[in-house]
Amino acid sequence: MKKILFNILIQTISIFLIIKFIVLDNLNQESLNLLLSPYIILLFLFVALIKFFVAYIFFQIINIISNKRNNLLTVADVILQGGIINQIVPGLGYIFNYYKLKSDMNSSLIEYSISQSILSIGNILAYFSLALIFGFIYFSNISQISNQFFLLIIITITFLILFYFIKSQNISLQVIKNKILLIKRLESFVSELKVIKDNIFNNFKKFTFIFFIILFKAIFECIAFHVALKMFGADITFMESSYTWIISSLAIGLLFLNYIGVFELILFISSIFLIPNFNDMAVFALSFRILGIFALITAAIFASLLNIFLNSKSIKIKKLN
Repeated sequence: MKKILFNILIQTISIFLIIKFIVLDNLNQESLNLLLSPYIILLFLFVALIKFFVAYIFFQIINIISNKRNNLLTVADVILQGGIINQIVPGLGYIFNYYKLKSDMNSSLIEYSISQSILSIGNILAYFSLALIFGFIYFSNISQISNQFFLLIIITITFLILFYFIKSQNISLQVIKNKILLIKRLESFVSELKVIKDNIFNNFKKFTFIFFIILFKAIFECIAFHVALKMFGADITFMESSYTWIISSLAIGLLFLNYIGVFELILFISSIFLIPNFNDMAVFALSFRILGIFALITAAIFASLLNIFLNSKSIKIKKLN
């Protein structure tokens, strides 16, 4: 409860600061270029599709982990709603996802936790892979100083990834120790864990395919970010915008600090080094965040309504039969 209250406090402060110092102090016609663009609807739909795509990836993962044929719309409905909750209080949406999936599809805690972990790690690996590829292309044509800066970024990212895995392992070991003391039905827990382990190893090719899906999802995010920047009026190349997005997303993924305002701040800091000629990143980032939130809400409403419609139609067909 204390952690939830702390998250709410941090989120409230972040929103207040970003509205006060970025929006109110710098608000002008140019600041609204993105949201007032005539092509905003197309970008909006594309971002909403990406949000749904994330839910689809999770659906594929949990199907393999649980060895069940879950309903796509049911899973998407839950994951997208959890995403909205995470925008308000980061972390609370994951708790909502677990209890909702447990209620709707009888998913266990270990099935959900491993599925979510695989998705998170897949995102980090995808961003890291793209950071290497795009970074090499972007910095290969710049000065030696920039190459050294690129090397420093890669070393830092590698260190953060190693720190993430070591920290995760330590946390996992501590959790396991606590569970051994608290859980009496350890045998069923180990048995379920073994089944999931077998599912993972037996479906290695499927997980490889899922990783490439996540990779494409990250590329789609780069495209949406670049198009939004161009609509905002930025004179920027696709490689510059993509590398800025990837580095910022990778930092957020490793630090688990996806508060409103924090990601925008990281984007702003990244842009200082990578695209110094663009001075309005903070204002743009907030506009892009607003677009993303409304796209997420729209995707969640669409999935929920479609799920209700198809379920009611299925019930009617069963009654007729």
